[in-house]
Amino acid sequence: MKLPSPTRLKGDWVRTILEWVNLRPEEGERTLLMFAFHTTTSIGLLWLEYSAIALFLEKYGAKWLPVIYIASSVICSGLGVLYSWLQSILPLRSVLVAIAILAALPLLVFRLGLEIEYGYITVVTIFLLRLWMDAVYILNDLNSQVAANQLFNIREIKRTYPLISSGLLVADVLSGFSLPLLLLLVGLNNVVAFGSGMMLLGALILVYLCQHYQQAFPNSPARQWEEMEPDFAVRQPSQSLRQYVIPLFAFFILGEALYLLIEFQYMGQLEDKLDSSAIAGFLGIFSGTLGLFELVTQWFISSRVIDRFGLFLSAMVLPGSLSVIGLVTLANMASWLNFNIGLLPSWITGLFISVVLLRFVDELLRFTLIASVQPVLFQALPSGLRSVVQTTVQGIAKPMTTGITGLGILATIGLLDWAFPNFEPLRHWVFILMVVIFALLWLLSTWLMRANYGSLLLINAEQGRLGSANTNLLDTKTVFEEAVKRLKTEPKNRSAYIQLLYQMAPEKASKVLSPLLGEMSTDLQRQSLEVMLPYPNPDCLKDVSGLIDQRPPVEVLALALRYLWLAQEDLNIRTIKPYLQPAVDPTVRATAAALIMGRGTPKEKFEAVKTLRRMLTSKKEQERLMGTRALAEMDYLESLVVYIDDLLRDKSLKVRCACLEVIAAKRFEKYYPSLVKALYYTSTRNAARMALVKQGDEAIPLLRVLSEDIHKPDPVRRQAWMALGEIGRLQAITQKGTPEAMKHLVQQLMSSWGTTR
Repeated sequence: MKLPSPTRLKGDWVRTILEWVNLRPEEGERTLLMFAFHTTTSIGLLWLEYSAIALFLEKYGAKWLPVIYIASSVICSGLGVLYSWLQSILPLRSVLVAIAILAALPLLVFRLGLEIEYGYITVVTIFLLRLWMDAVYILNDLNSQVAANQLFNIREIKRTYPLISSGLLVADVLSGFSLPLLLLLVGLNNVVAFGSGMMLLGALILVYLCQHYQQAFPNSPARQWEEMEPDFAVRQPSQSLRQYVIPLFAFFILGEALYLLIEFQYMGQLEDKLDSSAIAGFLGIFSGTLGLFELVTQWFISSRVIDRFGLFLSAMVLPGSLSVIGLVTLANMASWLNFNIGLLPSWITGLFISVVLLRFVDELLRFTLIASVQPVLFQALPSGLRSVVQTTVQGIAKPMTTGITGLGILATIGLLDWAFPNFEPLRHWVFILMVVIFALLWLLSTWLMRANYGSLLLINAEQGRLGSANTNLLDTKTVFEEAVKRLKTEPKNRSAYIQLLYQMAPEKASKVLSPLLGEMSTDLQRQSLEVMLPYPNPDCLKDVSGLIDQRPPVEVLALALRYLWLAQEDLNIRTIKPYLQPAVDPTVRATAAALIMGRGTPKEKFEAVKTLRRMLTSKKEQERLMGTRALAEMDYLESLVVYIDDLLRDKSLKVRCACLEVIAAKRFEKYYPSLVKALYYTSTRNAARMALVKQGDEAIPLLRVLSEDIHKPDPVRRQAWMALGEIGRLQAITQKGTPEAMKHLVQQLMSSWGTTR
């Protein structure tokens, strides 16, 4: 027995890990490098944050935080403009590396400034350090998102970015629990220098990443390659679009304002209770503990909650939780303010615990559930408008909210000090009340988005902008409910809603559509029955029988009878046999014969074979066409297979195309050359390509030979490439590994030139 080689064992081990984290082999290295870059940089950022906050609270106190918010909003908005300008004059990889290095180097200057005991240099340095902390967060987020978007396509990034973004959660744990030791060894001021060192290490990883995958990053500035892109006109937003975009803006604005209000209260409590070194140590332990909870939530809970409760109910968890905690705090405020809890130190009051709990819940759910939900909220927007709205929300609205919130906090403090001097408890009460109000408004904005989200998606479906790839990202429960409601109230748009139901929940289509069959037009009845047939439901037999009693056109009658027969567990074949008579329409007759071939006795099957034989050899095109289509629905063709050769040479184009479908459905390898031959003729080209696509992996060797043969006509080779791409696309939806067809296409893209490429 031959033992497997160590290399093979290592490969199997790596492949198992990649499958466990839902990655494909070719994505593993890129994801690992991006994860390493994000984690390393985030550790440096968090060390910077802990030290900057501790130094700032010691020198300035929490009362100066609103000034930081105002100044930060100006700086962050300016950085967004600067980042865009750099992309217009420098290659993208140069921008990424330059930003990563320039974000870290000023920290070394700040570290020197902390040592200069002259005038206001130390005080100004601490203020600038706190501002630079916000700036570095913005730059790091931009770098991470831009690099990831360049390295991964839209399908890959759905799998890889949650893992990359979890680098921040890992950094929370590592930096949080390592900070007390770092403080003990080097002191608070030197933590800033260590943070700079970690950020520079992250920049080195980014340099290697950009160099190793340089084909993913443009060599020319963005201005040059943007000019080559076509212009797309964005139409004026519709009423439904406005009704969705307004609460969408409110969702992000209120979320940012609430985050700052909680942070202000949290920092104020830390300043009142602890000194600077104790604050840094507390922040480290708090962040490390929070990071552990965030990792568990992100990896094992978030996706399950979203799948179970839907997009918007998941988004409501955070504002709902903050509202409850805030209301409980307000209800007990009078007794909690001076209430010491048990054997704990006297500085741990009920208010302190409430504020810490608010901060813990806010960060836990904000960076897990809310972070997972946010990108999907933009998917309902038309593609031409999506990036504009997303940039406006995250690049302008959120930074402006920071400044406005800072002004609001300053105004509130000034008003309270003027109206109620020397009454500190009232300030705490007012800010907790503001947290509750903003949380309830955030909850309301989420509910308003939910009310219009499904409507907007259905409009996209009507206009052909919603495909199966998009529905993988969406809150299917919300959209399904909206589609069902619209089906019953908007008869004019039912076709689009039926198609959307088929994309999102085909197994539920029968129960939704069957009660409406009687009031639909013939075309909609046919479309509905075609959607219902893959999942026949015995509970819908009464509605389908009612449709049959109305004597619909034969194409609808055939589909209804087929559904009726398939949905019956104990089908009595004798009820079908009368439909084998020559006087019955060929569409219905062929359907009855195909069903009898699957469920009948040998004698009954013999009668069905005779019926189909007469149809296949009839002089009437409709008879031959329906008989041929029936072959594709049968489990076994038995003696009827001998007619395939004649059907391939039939004078009717429809019959020949139907025969190609039979070859695909029954996987007749003997006739695969006939599928290839059909690619040469314009009339049968599409039918042949779709038949080859249905073969899946079996057709790949044949298509590879055909597509790579430079002596074949270009239109034929193009059809082969298209078939390979379609096979890969369909398989990518249902399997974890990279489809063989996609691997071949990528290989050809990297190695071929000219027409082939």
